[in-house]
Amino acid sequence: MTADDSELREFRQGETVRLTVTVQDPHGVQSVYAHASREGIHQVDGPETDFIQLAAIPLQQWPEPVVLELQAQVTTQNPGVYICQEILAFDMLNQKSTTPLNPPRRFRIVESTEDDREGPAVSDVGEFS
Repeated sequence: MTADDSELREFRQGETVRLTVTVQDPHGVQSVYAHASREGIHQVDGPETDFIQLAAIPLQQWPEPVVLELQAQVTTQNPGVYICQEILAFDMLNQKSTTPLNPPRRFRIVESTEDDREGPAVSDVGEFS
């Protein structure tokens, strides 16, 4: 199901993008990734701020199906529509599978309403003990 741009889920800086997947491998699942790029940007072009990688590592590597929540925090990504076209999964033998998404999954990163570009302020420092 393809969502109109007006219906896309929106994320701001500091928020976490999540995508649930179910994976299975007879040797156990090692890790799963989803790479999303800003619409109009090819995976080898563009700055790092036009990409976001979601990842999950299962707590146990069993051969049974496991439901994972791939996650990534929005940090310095440029605003725009991001498209995820495939899921990459690795088993415990480090063998990779690529699963194309049809239709691709899409979401939007929007500029934060706050203009906060600084880290936390330290208000007090104690002594070493």
